[in-house]
Amino acid sequence: MFIATGLALVAAGLPLSERGAGLSWIGAASLAGSVAGVGIGGIISGTFGWRALFLLMLLSGLAAFLIGKRYIPEIPAQPSGSSFDIAGSVLLFSAMTTLLTGLSLDYQPAVSDLIPHSLYLLSFLFWGAFILHARRTSGPVLDIALFKNRQFSFAMIGKTIMDITLGGITFLIPFILTQGLGLSVSASGLILMAAAGFAILISPVAGHLADRFGSRPLCIAASLLTLITLGGLTLVNGEMPYAGILLIVLFRISFSIYSSPSSKLILDHSPPGREGAASGIMQTSRNAAYTVGIALFVLILEGAVYGAGLPNDGTPILPRLTEELMRTGYHATFAAAVLVALPALLFGFLARDRKEGRKETGGQEEEDAAMAGF
Repeated sequence: MFIATGLALVAAGLPLSERGAGLSWIGAASLAGSVAGVGIGGIISGTFGWRALFLLMLLSGLAAFLIGKRYIPEIPAQPSGSSFDIAGSVLLFSAMTTLLTGLSLDYQPAVSDLIPHSLYLLSFLFWGAFILHARRTSGPVLDIALFKNRQFSFAMIGKTIMDITLGGITFLIPFILTQGLGLSVSASGLILMAAAGFAILISPVAGHLADRFGSRPLCIAASLLTLITLGGLTLVNGEMPYAGILLIVLFRISFSIYSSPSSKLILDHSPPGREGAASGIMQTSRNAAYTVGIALFVLILEGAVYGAGLPNDGTPILPRLTEELMRTGYHATFAAAVLVALPALLFGFLARDRKEGRKETGGQEEEDAAMAGF
């Protein structure tokens, strides 16, 4: 809720020519907070106990409230006149829960195939019911009417695909560093911190470049870099640790380049006064994509190692993986990630930057002309 509101405030409070920079600083602050929070949290919990962490969260929240009240400008609300969409929230929750539960139960030897397949069917039905409900409700929990704008849809789909890739691969990277490349846990942690540090530095640069040259070129370039790094990782083995480390750092950098320009592209194609709804869709999609990405790529890794001869006996996989099995698993995972991320490049070409002053409502003719000129 806090992140979605922050993005909406940037979109509503800044002109198109400055949104990229504003969004990039939010991204950089989020990364910096994630990195610093792990270290500070470890120090506090080790010194004062884990309960002190909740006091830290209380003080941090209070500080954020006071700073926001003092410095964030007041933006007039636009009441919708409708009540909170409880039915839509229940349908959305049910659709996501059944999908993720099905993914988590797949490849579990003690679970019949009928159970995950039934959950997939239920998820499909819940999604259909949610979409029908959202189209008939004046104030849906997710305003899918925004997808009538094709440029918004192209940008949103591309970002969701990239978030699926980021969520799944980021989850597996620590295991790949330690078991695939044979690095120690401490060395792997330092590498991940260094990658995050580079991402923090690059995020504001990407935002300023998006304001100056447009979001589309940066989204295309970042998608290409992502595909190159994933493709390179399919060739890396335990004898090439430095190449693997470099590619993993570049993978993290590519998403830092992509993040703020893609968010700017989505919010730029949101009608005035609907930035909050667009931000809500973007954050819901991001959270769901991360979760789906983890489940999807773990499923691919499991399928690859089972197919390579690992007994599917229900015991934990990681302790039983040999170097050869691990290599087979992560090569298959990276190859699948290339296929998953490839459509994001296409949608990067399809999504076009919105120019200052261009209207988003009643502008279908402009969109048709833009598509014809693509």
